[in-house]
Amino acid sequence: VAERVDGTAGLVWVDRQGIAVPLAVERRDYTHVDLSPDGTQALLDTVTETFAYNIDRGTFIPITSDMPGSSGFPLWHPNSELATFRQGGAIYEKMADTSLERKVLLEDDVIPTSWSPDGEQLAVFDSRSDIQILTRGDDYKPFLNGPNNERSGRFSPDGSAFAYVSDESGSEFQVYVTPYPGPGRRVPVSIDGGLSPIWSADGKELFFRQGSKVMAASIVLEPEIDVSTPVELFDGPYTVDLSGHQRYDVAPDGRFLMVENSEDFRIVVVEGFFEELDRLVPTD
Repeated sequence: VAERVDGTAGLVWVDRQGIAVPLAVERRDYTHVDLSPDGTQALLDTVTETFAYNIDRGTFIPITSDMPGSSGFPLWHPNSELATFRQGGAIYEKMADTSLERKVLLEDDVIPTSWSPDGEQLAVFDSRSDIQILTRGDDYKPFLNGPNNERSGRFSPDGSAFAYVSDESGSEFQVYVTPYPGPGRRVPVSIDGGLSPIWSADGKELFFRQGSKVMAASIVLEPEIDVSTPVELFDGPYTVDLSGHQRYDVAPDGRFLMVENSEDFRIVVVEGFFEELDRLVPTD
C-alpha cells in the first residue's frame, strides 16, 4: 500500500479526458475529500482538522477545531448541510456551518463511508474490515461480515445497490456491487484491482481507483445488476487510497475533484496493511 508523505498538495478539477484545472485553494496535506451532493462544497480532512470548503466563495469553515483528538473520514449527509466524521473513538454529525453543536451518532471507533439516499442509514467498516449498517436512532447491524476483508461501502443514488471493495478473490482488493438490502449475488466490477468506488450522480456508472488511474464501469441495476468491462478515464499525479481514505470525488456535472501530489511527493510502502488498519481503528 502506498501513501503520500511529507509536504502539501493541491486540489484540481479533472474532466473525463484528464484535463486538469487547479482550484484556487491553499495547499495542505489533504487526506480525504467529500463533495456535497449539490456539488457546491467539499469536506476536506487534514488528519488534525476537518474543514467545510465553499468552492465558489473559496472560504473555509473549521468543523473540528473545537474538539480534542484527530479527526477523519468526513462525509456529507444527503441534505448537503450536515457533516459526519470520526473523532476520538466515536462518529459525530454537525452542521457544516457550525450553527449547531455536534451530536454523537455512534460511540464506536469505526470508519463512516456512505449515507443512504434518505439519510437514515450509515455504512461503516471496522478494524476487522467488516461492513456494518447504522440505522439512525438504532443500533448497527452486520451487512458484509464474512471471512474476507470488505470496506469502502457506498450506497447507490437510488439506494437499491451497494458498492464496496473486498479481497475475496485473493490478496488483491477488487470492487463489487450487490443489491441492497439484499440478499443477492455479488457482481465483480474491477478486474486488475480496485479501490474507492464512487457512483455517478445518476447511478449509471461506478468509478474507482486503480493505482493512479481513475476507472469507470457502466452499470444497469434493473431487473438485475449488470456491469460493463471497466475502462480507464485518465491517469495522473493524484494521490491514492490508504486505509479507506477517499482522495477524490465526483461532482454532479461529472467532473472529478482530485488531490494532486505535492511537488516533493515520495512513496512509502506500508507492509502489513491490516496491522496498520488496526492501528488506525483499534478494537480496544
